[in-house]
Amino acid sequence: MRFLLPVLAPLAALVGFAAAAAQDVSPAAKVITTHDRVAIAAQPDVSDLDVWAADGATLVVNLRSREETDGLPFDESQAVIDRGMAYLDIPVGGADGVSSEAVSRLARALADHPGPVVLHCRSGMRAAHVYAAHLMASGELAPDRLDEIGYDRPWSNDMLDKLGSDDACLDC
Repeated sequence: MRFLLPVLAPLAALVGFAAAAAQDVSPAAKVITTHDRVAIAAQPDVSDLDVWAADGATLVVNLRSREETDGLPFDESQAVIDRGMAYLDIPVGGADGVSSEAVSRLARALADHPGPVVLHCRSGMRAAHVYAAHLMASGELAPDRLDEIGYDRPWSNDMLDKLGSDDACLDC
């Protein structure tokens, strides 16, 4: 039994750390992935905005539909500005649909804001897809290398096509 102690003690500590971490989920947990200087996140609340501002974000881009944004319990644009960050609304989905215009607007925003940027929508899916379409359109990322973004959820060929990434073939 004594020979097992050096093996079991670190394992017990690791299990204890994992249990503690599971109980204390920080607001920044809504960040799904970070690629280069861009974080992709789910819908923030005010405490997430505090964390993003403290972490140095210079721009928050909301990629929710207008209807979703109107239904938020706080004025996100004002809350972002109050924390010293710039805010940009690029509606994707709902009445605005999904189009390459979102990719063009994101490209301009990233060019204008060289600091850390947070892109978000309700779940992070639209944000990840618009960002991926931007990287492919700019030639920064090949369609077969989407895994480099770190987004570990399924990619939608349909959405990438609508965003103007006709050369993206994820099922090939």
